[in-house]
Amino acid sequence: MNIKLPDEVFFVLDKIESYGYEAFAVGGCVRDMLLKNIPTDFDITTNALPIQIKEIFKSFSFIDIGEKYGTITIFVNNIPFEITTYRKEISYVNNRFPKEVIFSSSVYDDLKRRDFTMNSILCSKDNNIIDIYSGVEDLSNKIIKSIGDPNVRFKEDALRILRCIRFSAQLKFNIEKDTETFMIKNKSLLNNISKERIQSEFNKIILSNDGFKIIEKYSIIFDEFIQDFSKKIFLSYTVIEKDLCIRLAVIFSQYRYQELFDILKKLRYDNKTIRAVLTLNKTNLLELGNDKVSIKYLICEHGLEFAKKIILYHFYIGKINDIQLYYNNINYILKNNECYSLKQLNINGKDLKDKFNLQGKEIGNILKKILSLVIEEKIKNDRMEILSKVLTIIDENNNI
Repeated sequence: MNIKLPDEVFFVLDKIESYGYEAFAVGGCVRDMLLKNIPTDFDITTNALPIQIKEIFKSFSFIDIGEKYGTITIFVNNIPFEITTYRKEISYVNNRFPKEVIFSSSVYDDLKRRDFTMNSILCSKDNNIIDIYSGVEDLSNKIIKSIGDPNVRFKEDALRILRCIRFSAQLKFNIEKDTETFMIKNKSLLNNISKERIQSEFNKIILSNDGFKIIEKYSIIFDEFIQDFSKKIFLSYTVIEKDLCIRLAVIFSQYRYQELFDILKKLRYDNKTIRAVLTLNKTNLLELGNDKVSIKYLICEHGLEFAKKIILYHFYIGKINDIQLYYNNINYILKNNECYSLKQLNINGKDLKDKFNLQGKEIGNILKKILSLVIEEKIKNDRMEILSKVLTIIDENNNI
């Protein structure tokens, strides 16, 4: 395995070295490049102290919110680089945060504290690989393995349990036996981790190509923060859409509405996501008709894009088989500009007020009746025909 660092990475490493310090690319960016994937973030490790990094890059934009832990984030060509001083971490609080950080002059001290061998590979500005924990070999063998004692690693930071599962799902790697054993043994420590961080990792797992497969394999771990998860999860391997709401709704489709609401609130999902997932869950009781009229009513109630989500959801949970028939009807409706919403009607509330002296709720009720008649193709979406029908409806109401 070999790599060539991007120009911006070379620039950052070279600039730090020009001031007499060591610097290496490390972590996910090196791992991803070795796997021929495009890195999503860039981590740099160095023996330069945070105050020295700020001086070296004083003409660049930077964020120093992580300075306490040795991290300064700088921006080169709008690309963020997290530059962290070699460090030792002494003791941990709540199985997550180091109680004390001691800066070190040795990169080997820094590598000892990292999570997995594949994330401990160093790369110099000259593209030379330094690999003291055999991370390259583990990458070649598609194995996720803890650095040192996995029991210690997971007790230090319990979020590593979910990160391990996430890497397995994203990379389609197996988890080394001892790492897997202590990952499961320490699962209760996840109760000490913030729900926001758990949600973030859970989302990444769900959206991975192998997410459902891995969730099923390690469902007992998710029981720690989702009640009865291993008993109630529903996994559909036909799910293709990388849509978080659809995937959440599918996985939790066996949960009742209130149970699901409680789970989503507990995991700190935003209100928009909660509403979308709950709406999908609520349609469990519906039988979706595949005729044009039924589909137009579905679009009328939920909007076009969300109606498509509902159809996909019902397909993924096995409630409908021929999804193409639904799509064909949707395409026909759109192509022929068939009416399915009040906005598409060839009259509006002002017409009813001006021509028939109608007010308030009466206007709304008549527009809804007209829309139903148009959707069901009992009348055409023609202005004159609609006005004639409105007159009939008014006469009928007056005779009641």
